[in-house]
Amino acid sequence: MRVVQVTLTTNITAGDGNTYRVSVTYDQDANMPENADLAVRELADDEKEDYVNQSAEALNTAAEDFAFARAFDISLIDPDTGAECQPASGVKVSISLLDTDLSAADELNLLHFGEEVERVAYALNGNNVEFETDGFSVYVIVQTVKERILEASDGNEYKITVTYDSTAGIPADAELVVNEIKEGDEGYEEYVAKSAAALGEKPENLAFARPFDITQKNAETGEEYQPNKDVTVTIQLLGEDLNEYVNIDVMTIS
Repeated sequence: MRVVQVTLTTNITAGDGNTYRVSVTYDQDANMPENADLAVRELADDEKEDYVNQSAEALNTAAEDFAFARAFDISLIDPDTGAECQPASGVKVSISLLDTDLSAADELNLLHFGEEVERVAYALNGNNVEFETDGFSVYVIVQTVKERILEASDGNEYKITVTYDSTAGIPADAELVVNEIKEGDEGYEEYVAKSAAALGEKPENLAFARPFDITQKNAETGEEYQPNKDVTVTIQLLGEDLNEYVNIDVMTIS
């Protein structure tokens, strides 16, 4: 039997100003009408809010912890009747963010709103979020992030950001807590000494040392949470360009 494969593609400029390319690929087993049209609509903020809240609940996190949330209603339309069509077999879908490199964004979650909300397994191929589905409706892409800004003892402000997805196992009630360990505090000399030793240096040769204690805690009980997988942590020195510095190293001490 000759397999005929059809790929439909459309671009959409979303409310965040980025351009997304959505492609759907299927064969004759999908039993789609000839010359079906691919329709993609971004949900407006007021319409999207409920989907974002449901996504947060499904991922056991809070909506305010989403650094990124886009909702798309994807459908195939019968050109003769204008009716939406559902495939009889699985189809391949690709959502590409053309203006941003997603190659390192392993903190993305994809959710499908069918009869119930479900997380969708996907492959990240460059800028393409690729997955298979047997039904069209609303899809939501979200990225989870928590951040805190701290004024340190050197007078500088540091922004600490932690980014992760639901597989990290961090509950929705987790609070990101960041404390500076200052010179004279218990443990400061030990942390600086261990950092210097890891670099093959003596503590007095370090021109700069700023230890931070970064934890995720239950705000009521104080219980600390550890992730089930690696999370992404960013420490940004606000108002300074770190490219002007040389030999900057980050140490993790457990």
